[in-house]
Amino acid sequence: MTDDLAIDGLLMIPGIELDAVDPLIGTYHLVGLGVRSYVEPYQPELPLQTAIDRLRASNGLTILAHPYWMGLRSSEMKGIHGLTALEVFNTTCELYNGKGSSDVFWDELLERGTWLWGIAADDTHWKQQRDDPGGGWIMVRAQQCTAESILAAIAQGHFWATTGPELHKVWVENKTVHVDCSPVRVINFKAQGRHGHTERTQPGKLITSASFELRGPESYIRIEIIDDLGGRAWSNPISMTEDQLT
Repeated sequence: MTDDLAIDGLLMIPGIELDAVDPLIGTYHLVGLGVRSYVEPYQPELPLQTAIDRLRASNGLTILAHPYWMGLRSSEMKGIHGLTALEVFNTTCELYNGKGSSDVFWDELLERGTWLWGIAADDTHWKQQRDDPGGGWIMVRAQQCTAESILAAIAQGHFWATTGPELHKVWVENKTVHVDCSPVRVINFKAQGRHGHTERTQPGKLITSASFELRGPESYIRIEIIDDLGGRAWSNPISMTEDQLT
């Protein structure tokens, strides 16, 4: 892949968003990030798995867009494979009707063994009644500022998603998960079911770190932080393997 879309220091990565109808699950939106060949964006009858396979065949990363807003159900994803990520947050959907957050959908898939990264996006449509530009983005840890390097980092989950607050460091050591972040009022350690932990400050106070000692049943941990303005950031999930717990 060449970086011929870098203009005045701004690197643009090509992609496509399919607006399609799966005969079994209904309408869905699927982003193909890094796809350079033309794909017809409107597909009146295209199974989601077929769409994923076609975008992957075009060297695209596949992102399930705003599943809560689309009315999708995690139970409908049984047997679906090849997705890179889903949108855990979409600013336009949040401002349109309050359905921008798909974190429950994400957790349900993770609990069932469907491993996906989490993307935040603004999805701005530049409508005057919605102040959505810059409302969500990801911070990528890539070796170089090239399309190839950034796409490779996203594929491996080397990024975190945010609407403002910053995750500085997340790591596991001696059966304990640690987080360093920008000043926030809540740090959530999210795991399957009832498992996990929350650190919450008193009114008027903020925290920049927290730790959670693993108790054993956690199959994964992901971090969510919330600042005093309600802004959120999300880490990608960390698999809690036996090697990490011993």
